[in-house]
Amino acid sequence: MMTDLCEEISNSIAGQVWQSVKQFPDRPALELGDRQYTYLQLYRAAASITRAILDLDDPNPFVAVMADKSFTCYAGILGVLMAGKAYLPLNPRFPASRNLFMLEKARIRVVLAGDCSDEELEKVLENYTAEIFIIFPEETGLQENEKFLPKIVSPDDPAYLLFTSGTTGQPKGVAVSNGNVTSYLNNIRQKFDFGTGDRFTQNFDLTFDLSVHDIFLAWSTGACLLVPDDNSSFAMSRFIREKQPTVWFSVPSVVKLMDRMRLLKPGAFPSIRLSFFCGEALMAKTALAWQKAVPQSGIINLYGPTEATIAISSYELPEDSKQWKTELGIVSIGQLFEGNSFILLKENPTDDNGELCLAGPQVVSGYFENEQADRAFFFHDDLNKINFYKTGDIVCADAFGNLFYLGRKDTEVKISGFRVNLKEIENHLEQSDKVSQSVVVFDQSDAGDRILIAFILGEFEDHLEAENKLDEFCRRHLPWYMIPGKFIFVKDIPLNTNGKTDKDALIRNYYHGK
Repeated sequence: MMTDLCEEISNSIAGQVWQSVKQFPDRPALELGDRQYTYLQLYRAAASITRAILDLDDPNPFVAVMADKSFTCYAGILGVLMAGKAYLPLNPRFPASRNLFMLEKARIRVVLAGDCSDEELEKVLENYTAEIFIIFPEETGLQENEKFLPKIVSPDDPAYLLFTSGTTGQPKGVAVSNGNVTSYLNNIRQKFDFGTGDRFTQNFDLTFDLSVHDIFLAWSTGACLLVPDDNSSFAMSRFIREKQPTVWFSVPSVVKLMDRMRLLKPGAFPSIRLSFFCGEALMAKTALAWQKAVPQSGIINLYGPTEATIAISSYELPEDSKQWKTELGIVSIGQLFEGNSFILLKENPTDDNGELCLAGPQVVSGYFENEQADRAFFFHDDLNKINFYKTGDIVCADAFGNLFYLGRKDTEVKISGFRVNLKEIENHLEQSDKVSQSVVVFDQSDAGDRILIAFILGEFEDHLEAENKLDEFCRRHLPWYMIPGKFIFVKDIPLNTNGKTDKDALIRNYYHGK
């Protein structure tokens, strides 16, 4: 009977962490700065927060966690899950209006407030009309040894609620279930070998679903989660050397920045044995620069939108870069994890590529209370009797089932009747001498002057001469309708809070008003 109970508990995220607590109570679970916290310390803190949540007897399945990355924050996330609830992460540095929107949309009544100032909390809550309970973890007795197991939940019960950018201007809520996440964790653990000696990096904001990979892959395998004080590229290089992580995970843009700062010296980071990338297209050029710095590491390209739970496919790059599978200079996103499936929606049956649509145990059933978005992005396949999610990503597949990301539907534009993939132009530009990174956008603000604009980052002394050379280079390699009408040389490529290229900031900083 106890065995059945343990198996039932292990079907949840919190249950998988609880198994690590039982097996490795004295091993380090979390390292913040110079402080280490064991699994038992983490569990005690989380259990005490769980008790405070349960005492409120709130029927809402969601609890907000508003905190910076800290012991309180991580214990709070686990405490919410142990209570059988789902967590909604709020970033204290986000605009108060955005945090308020998420609170109202989820009808939050319980907020775990840790490590954010009273002023930050008041800004968010001053216009919140519903009754709300605030839990201050320092008042819950973090070291009390609460004696109870994580609450048993259904695989369909939500684990976390995130909000992604929406085309209407309002974020779309994505409620990811315990079943979605445990399916991902089981898949990734089967494919790669993780153990108690591993040290995982935590490079993502907690409002970004890739953070879930770091936290719960580490804690479900008895490993340690390393949280940097500073996510800047220069500080990250020092962090790796000092903390000696074994498992790296980031968006490719982080590596691009480190490469531009000449931080990727041959053999610079020998401790890393597995390197994961996700969230953006991984260029072969970027992967090659990283490979030189981590000669002992396997490099894995992951792919997956938030709606498909962290990542749903993977491709491990062979040691010999000449054997890498690429398209348009982009590393393959590989094959889907077991149990998941895809189809390509094509404009014409003879097309080689199409919009990637996903189905399976990792794919959410729909958006959070948003029927309009559901109709736009989800559809039922009557033949296979399953629901598919339309990713908006254009891909093609080879004869072996390996997928290749070619760009977004919204980065495919029509110029003079020709379909143009902006990613293809960027790839060609980055083959040119001295161009370290390029971002191409299609300016449609003026119907009379619709042009391709290429933002160029590189080492150029004479911009006019460089522009002429780039124009000539493009004319040698691209058809006339794919040649940028304007080249803008920039000092940096701004990133958003998730480490991805921020095109809006790029346009705002370097184009409009010039």
